[in-house]
Amino acid sequence: MISTLRLYLDIALLRRGPEDIPVSYPLLYGTLAVFLGLNAGLTVAFRPSGDNWLAQLLVSVVFTLLWYRVLLSVFGRSERYLQTMTAVLGFGCVVAPIIVPAAGAMARYADKPEQATPFLLVLLPLAIYLIYVSARILRAALERPMFQCVMLVLLQTFLEPLLLASLFGPVPAAAAG
Repeated sequence: MISTLRLYLDIALLRRGPEDIPVSYPLLYGTLAVFLGLNAGLTVAFRPSGDNWLAQLLVSVVFTLLWYRVLLSVFGRSERYLQTMTAVLGFGCVVAPIIVPAAGAMARYADKPEQATPFLLVLLPLAIYLIYVSARILRAALERPMFQCVMLVLLQTFLEPLLLASLFGPVPAAAAG
């Protein structure tokens, strides 16, 4: 367990990549369970209560699982799915204690975004880091140029909220603050 956490931390610190993860369904399922539990717990603790946060979390995870399945299939690297998804979810476990509270703090600015500018400037390096590490994981899986992988990560980053908004509607301003 400690060695797995250390591996995920090494991926987050750019010391290792998805190729270092064992090809294992139990590891993927265990990491998925920890990811869901960690995000659910942090969401309850740090985000404004919403009626359908659990459904949104599940849709987000299913979208991510399908997104990487399609990408790896399109680029002829389907055999790397287990390692890639385990790396993505493991990295998500490492950064969730930072991302979820930050998202909860940002939610209070939903109806007054002009007041969020200083906070956004502080979070910009974190966003760049998250995109870079995610693109690095994808580059190792796809063996494509980093620019393409960054663009694919950004595309996922923009499509996922659109999917959530189309299924659940925008977050009402009263619930965000």
